[in-house]
Amino acid sequence: MKKILYCNCSRANLTPEATRQATLAALDAAGVEYIYTDDLCGLCADATGGLAERLGDGAMVVLACFPRTVNALLERAGYKIRDAAETVNLRSTESKTVVEQLDVSGVRRGKRITLPRGNTDWEPWYPLIDAERCKQCKQCLNFCLFGVYALDAEKKVRVTQPTHCKTGCPACARVCPFAAIIFPKYAAAPINGDAVDEVAWKNTPPPADLQQRLRGNVMNILRRRTASGAADSLEQMKDDLDIPDSVIENLKNESRR
Repeated sequence: MKKILYCNCSRANLTPEATRQATLAALDAAGVEYIYTDDLCGLCADATGGLAERLGDGAMVVLACFPRTVNALLERAGYKIRDAAETVNLRSTESKTVVEQLDVSGVRRGKRITLPRGNTDWEPWYPLIDAERCKQCKQCLNFCLFGVYALDAEKKVRVTQPTHCKTGCPACARVCPFAAIIFPKYAAAPINGDAVDEVAWKNTPPPADLQQRLRGNVMNILRRRTASGAADSLEQMKDDLDIPDSVIENLKNESRR
């Protein structure tokens, strides 16, 4: 039977409140069983959290955000039947349209099933990898200073330590040459998971000297604990990569140790 998975986006509130209320009201009124989570990003952070077993292997409708984001989250959770999932983007669809298009035929009768996420003190901010766009260039792995990425048994890059990521920092996505890294709670496309404008992406490459700055300074801050020239380089990169002040200060403090 078809399943429904609903994300309330409670931590980031990226989905309009009116859309959330109308969608939940429609689901409850229909008297169907649906899986509710307050934050799908947080629920999928732990890839061994059991979500895939709960979802099973049948067709599913996911009421959440952008399709690229949903696909990457489901893959992280271990849901392998990608083509069986239909996505309804609550982030940019009017509440009336969502309710009118909500098809509950073939869904088991029942009520809400709430799946709580662990580590509720942590803001779920971490990268997702769009498997269809990733070319395994490993630039994200080499760039990240916090051990978020690692290679799996097949030598493919995976996000293995999501809680190590610095909240609000999308820097690894900004340097990805293939727009393959998604931060669901980021504001702008395509990093937020929205469709990639191929022409615009190719026409906005990182600054020409960015790679030299990465190799010569930032990548060695934590490894060599050398502060010489590090602070200036970090400040130069701040605007290029949209790095939050808190992360810059964290790196400066690390470089002084």
